[in-house]
Amino acid sequence: MTDELRERFERLIPELERRAGELVLSMPEPRPHPSELVEATWRVVCSKRGTEAALRAVALRELECCTTNLALRRMFDAGDLEAAFARLVPHLRAWATNLSRGLSPPRPDPDDLVQDAFLKLRKSQMFVVADNPLGYAFRAVKNLVIDHARRKRPTVELADRHVGATELETSPERLDEMLTRAGLSAMEKCMLSRVVFDKLAVSAAQRECGGPPGAPYYVLEKILDRVAGSLGIDRSRK
Repeated sequence: MTDELRERFERLIPELERRAGELVLSMPEPRPHPSELVEATWRVVCSKRGTEAALRAVALRELECCTTNLALRRMFDAGDLEAAFARLVPHLRAWATNLSRGLSPPRPDPDDLVQDAFLKLRKSQMFVVADNPLGYAFRAVKNLVIDHARRKRPTVELADRHVGATELETSPERLDEMLTRAGLSAMEKCMLSRVVFDKLAVSAAQRECGGPPGAPYYVLEKILDRVAGSLGIDRSRK
């Protein structure tokens, strides 16, 4: 079957090399020759099962993945993390949008999933040395969606740290006193309340409450740190 598959693949090579020639234009120098990307695509295709029926579609998809992975590897090797993450963002957003559609309401905001995945990937030492960084990033988003589906009670979870909503459920007067003692501004009180009690997406709460500029999860995490500290709760990672 491999010989037959290779024969069919070779008939696609002219089209694949044309597409590879277009893709390498967005890659950092030195750019690979299109034939290198096509050969890398073949190694991926022949390692997969069930590619025979849709060989052309699979080959074109894997060609783009190989191109992106090679570009990411070169950016990581050059220490240009910002460029690498900028290239990843469209992929993260597409995966977050598609995967969250399968969840029961209330669904997570795709932008929140992207922010959370971004934070996890930046902290991961394995990500920047992975042979398949695109696959690694996809698993990060998928795991976040799975975590969201498994939640059994209302919590705000950030990078494996959380303050349960039940810990803050008290009388309005007591709650306001607690948040004031933590030194929260009116905007911060609004943002925390909208996320924990109204289940509003973090980015939406930030916009609605006039939150400060910055990554939504980072802003909320700092608010939670202050509340937790005033309550004597240690949110540091163990």
